[in-house]
Order: sequence, then structure tokens, then C-alpha cells
Amino acid sequence: MAQKTLLKKVGIGLSALFLMTALGAAGCATQEQLDAAIKKADDAAARAEDAAAKAEAAAAKCEKSFEQGLRK
Repeated sequence: MAQKTLLKKVGIGLSALFLMTALGAAGCATQEQLDAAIKKADDAAARAEDAAAKAEAAAAKCEKSFEQGLRK
């Protein structure tokens, strides 16, 4: 579980770094634009983590229901 979260954060960090490098190398991005892109990436990461937590809770609930069904 912790590995997945770490992997997500590393992936998002690398994506943000790539975006900053690409925009900076092209010379078309200002610091404000880069900051906005980073904020968007962070917001997307937070939403993804929330969705993952909800999915894990739903999976646990389904597994519990399945186990109860097997007992009957």
C-alpha cells in the first residue's frame, strides 16, 4: 500500500519536473505558469489519492460482503 502511494508521488513529481523542463526549454513559460502547472499537478495527485482511498474502502466492503455470503 505504501509502495503504491510512494510510486504515485514519484511519478507525479517526475511528470511535473518533465513539464517544467519542457516548458522552460521552449522559453515559453514564466515562473507563474510553472507554479500554476505544479499546483494543478499537486491538486490532481490529491484527487487521485482520495479516489484510491475510496476504491480501497469499497474493495474492503465488497470483500467483507463476499465473505459473509460464503458463510451463509
